Amino acid sequence: MKTYNYPTFIEKEKIHILDGDIEYSPYRWRTLLVLPFVGTDNKEKKIITFVLKNPSLANKKWANKTVYNVICYVNRIKEVDERFQNVNEIRILNLYPIYSTESSKLFNAIGSSNEFDNLQKQNDIEIVKHLKESTFVVPSWGKKPNNLKGRDNQYQKRAKEVLKMLSEVPSIQIFLIKFKDKRTYSLYILNVSVSWETRYTIFFCILTL
Repeated sequence: MKTYNYPTFIEKEKIHILDGDIEYSPYRWRTLLVLPFVGTDNKEKKIITFVLKNPSLANKKWANKTVYNVICYVNRIKEVDERFQNVNEIRILNLYPIYSTESSKLFNAIGSSNEFDNLQKQNDIEIVKHLKESTFVVPSWGKKPNNLKGRDNQYQKRAKEVLKMLSEVPSIQIFLIKFKDKRTYSLYILNVSVSWETRYTIFFCILTL
């Protein structure tokens, strides 16, 4: 899979990542990726957090396509939308903490290690912690993958769990990505007063980046 150099407006030396190897398994995990903008050391943090499906290759040295798209997207909206102009840090969280480029392999990995339950609990702790520290949150895990082969309920259950975490942090502003065409995007705020069931339906229909 192709990798991408981080743009120069990202402070590469200060990228923070929580990851590691899963014991007795060929798989690796990541629960957090923090991407600070250049020149924000002494400024109050204004954080935008994206919740993706699972990690895929991005680390301190390079980004994968999705993370690179997130970075460039945030940089664009900083320039055109005053609500985001002071954003100085991007955080990437995930429904699932296991590195995988294919959904089928991801779910095989989940079932292959006794360590996964503990790892998922740690992932949930990180999700809640960083949601509370965020100004904006953009759920971006996308629709159910096509190749789950009977695991639809597992994916839906996990999406509901993370949606509930989001609904329990009233201080954050939740945005969804709206696609105008393949190259034009905008963010619109989700009305947090709507029912939990309605929010879940909206979230689950989000298009991936």
